[in-house]
Amino acid sequence: MKNPLRSAFGSAVLLLPLLAHSAHGAAAINDATFSGTFTAGSPESLTGVATLVSITTSEGTFNSLIGAVSSNAGGQRIYQGADPALDSATVLGLTASDGLLNLTSATTNFQFGTTFTTDTRFFILDATSVGGGFGDTATIVLIDAGGVAVGTYTFGLTAGSFGTNIANIPSANRESNTPISLETSGTWFSLADFTGTGDFSTATGLRFTNAAGLDPTVIGTYTVPEPGSLLLAGLSTSAFLMRRRREN
Repeated sequence: MKNPLRSAFGSAVLLLPLLAHSAHGAAAINDATFSGTFTAGSPESLTGVATLVSITTSEGTFNSLIGAVSSNAGGQRIYQGADPALDSATVLGLTASDGLLNLTSATTNFQFGTTFTTDTRFFILDATSVGGGFGDTATIVLIDAGGVAVGTYTFGLTAGSFGTNIANIPSANRESNTPISLETSGTWFSLADFTGTGDFSTATGLRFTNAAGLDPTVIGTYTVPEPGSLLLAGLSTSAFLMRRRREN
């Protein structure tokens, strides 16, 4: 549906959705589920190739996840099964048992193939050696499909925003080195956490800078239901129950 305010006032109104949703700062992912080769537990143990199925945050549990694509991600590959050969392949999609130790490119672009809204949430799974602490820092920039920065929007990710262990990778193969045992933590954030100005409706990806310590296994997005959708779902459920009571 066409936004009449945007038609009347141009791009200046694009700041309003970001302001309407208060920023919370990045927060921890509390739990995750997987498919593929893993041992169930709390946390799960990814003993082979495993795919991320859902994550749980303070806003709920979400399973309609979209994983990123990168053309220039670089670092030391970690993987279960066959060596992906390309660094960027270890952070492709939702495969949680592969990743990179220390992003080495000065800037690393991740694309999602879709534009974002104020209901979009971004998340990162980050692997660290057992007992090495959780999370890392990075500066994150909104980019468009051509890899160009969108306005001046940036977000400063801190290590403190990551939670504790949600998945073990007990014996990951390590590029040109001995195997390593890893723990995985996660964080999520939203458009409202970015500061800056510009037409964020053109954004389709994220650029990571100052991220040499980041060890990503999955970078992705999901969408939270709009309050109106939740209300309609609640009304539909109530109507169904009332009809059942009348029929009984």
